Amino acid sequence: MTSRDTQQWLLPKGWPMRGHSLAEAAAIEAFEEGGVEGRVDRRPIGSFDYIKSQVPRGRRAIKIVVHPLAVTKVRANWPERLERKRKWFSFRKAAKAVSSEALAELILDCKKKLSRA
Repeated sequence: MTSRDTQQWLLPKGWPMRGHSLAEAAAIEAFEEGGVEGRVDRRPIGSFDYIKSQVPRGRRAIKIVVHPLAVTKVRANWPERLERKRKWFSFRKAAKAVSSEALAELILDCKKKLSRA
């Protein structure tokens, strides 16, 4: 999906939500931001550092923990469809499309882990 502001390609990031695990929050964000649903794994596949710009707090560094989602449904309508784009990439093309080197490395590492499984 793309970010709302810069339209850069990224992964949906689940923020802590009261009453939900980080994995559940990530699955909720995946639906809201990209219209995808599925089974989320509670075990993270990795993490990366990210600079979040927030108004009025400004920029701050945060650690993003990534949980895999086995997609079972792709919705035509979703809450943020007018603000974001959704596109499917190969691992290699996804790694090239994102602006974060750390995220690109995580994407390629995920491909390695899945090919061994």
